[in-house]
Amino acid sequence: MSTDITYTESAISSSPSTFSANFAYDSDWRPADNTINTSLIFKHNLKCIPYPVCLFFSPDQEKVYPLIWSYYGPTSGNPASIRIDETKVTLSISSGIPLHGFFEPQTGGWTYWRSGFFRVAIPSQSR
Repeated sequence: MSTDITYTESAISSSPSTFSANFAYDSDWRPADNTINTSLIFKHNLKCIPYPVCLFFSPDQEKVYPLIWSYYGPTSGNPASIRIDETKVTLSISSGIPLHGFFEPQTGGWTYWRSGFFRVAIPSQSR
């Protein structure tokens, strides 16, 4: 990795962002890090494969980055893969890549996090 990369520590903000209450499922923020390969499992129990699914990363629960998948993992970060079924959303976290990354076009540099928070929100589903 080049020298224009910054690793930043994560901590919960004193002013967390608020989310709409109009979701069929909202996991709230779940802590995560990239110290080991692991799966984060969010049990929605909607009994259908939901669409759309909104996935978010935050280093501090205030700054929020939507996960618009997929971009090259070793550059931008986790989740390494995402699986959705009738009862849960699974985010696979790889210890070999940052938990998340943000590219700042004005500086041409990346900020990476080794820890932070993920959130899954699913709008009401109609069949």
